[in-house]
Amino acid sequence: MHRHALLAMLNNHVPADEFEWDMWLRTIAFVEENPNCFERSLKAGHVTASAWVVSPDRQQVLLMHHRKLNRWFQPGAIATEILM
Repeated sequence: MHRHALLAMLNNHVPADEFEWDMWLRTIAFVEENPNCFERSLKAGHVTASAWVVSPDRQQVLLMHHRKLNRWFQPGAIATEILM
């Protein structure tokens, strides 16, 4: 994905609440200020994606164990994002 496509999607998003609004604004600012926002080498962090895999009845979810942190996360989650 190119950062301009990401910015277009972010700009079309409507945050659900104040917490999401704050994250949304910070994410847009981060992507605008960092042309290399997808690079792991960026010291400030980088853009990633994660997903929730949920059973049809919404009673079960798929989680993956992070061996180093000994914690369970949804697929694609970055431990530093979860721990913030």
